[in-house]
Amino acid sequence: MALSKFLDSIGLDEKDQKVYLALLKLVDAPISRIAKVSGIQRTTAYYRIEKLIKLGLASSYRHHNVKRFVAENPNKIRGVLESKMLMLDKYLPELQTVSLERKLVNLRLFEGIGGRKQMIEEELNCKEKIVRSIGYARDLRKVQGGSMGFSKRRIEKKVFSKCLRPQDDEFDKEWLASQQKELREVRLLPPGTKPSGMIFVFDNKISIIAPEEEEGIGFLIESKSLSATMKSIFDVLWEMSRRT
Repeated sequence: MALSKFLDSIGLDEKDQKVYLALLKLVDAPISRIAKVSGIQRTTAYYRIEKLIKLGLASSYRHHNVKRFVAENPNKIRGVLESKMLMLDKYLPELQTVSLERKLVNLRLFEGIGGRKQMIEEELNCKEKIVRSIGYARDLRKVQGGSMGFSKRRIEKKVFSKCLRPQDDEFDKEWLASQQKELREVRLLPPGTKPSGMIFVFDNKISIIAPEEEEGIGFLIESKSLSATMKSIFDVLWEMSRRT
């Protein structure tokens, strides 16, 4: 049983094994003899022995116009395994890349002021140097309990802010007047658009801060496809929205 499992691990199924073990016993034989000893039909045995030849476990020659097959030394199995290891070394980096790409969504939950500070750090360190945001600024201020110095640090890091705000939001005149200076552009969403909470989109990430009445819990979703979709939606809304 253990031998069967081992041979299976190097790519020999049950019929392959019967042909291979029969050939090892016979050492040198024509296909008719191999088929008889293995209990496998001749055509199937021929197909299986061709597989063994490709693996380097058997070879063939002609004698008196009859094709005969020879079992190679079982040490050749070592070569099969080494060949598989070489192939693994060659393709492992590509497989690891595929594995990383398959991690489609990473979701993190943040709670409390400390959690929201962590989310802000994610935004400030964005590689694209642009953060898109949708929602009420007044809700954000309530949830944060203050600005946490976000704008000042964002400007220092040269991260541009594109803001979509509802028309009934509570704006500070100075905040609107200093857009160019503070690397910010604000547009007003179409009338009647009243998003709940705040959404930020940057790099391959989407951060969502729930409204204050929902305890201001924050979520950060990391997904290449979802962030690309959100950016597309944002861009459409941006074109539909009014300049301030």
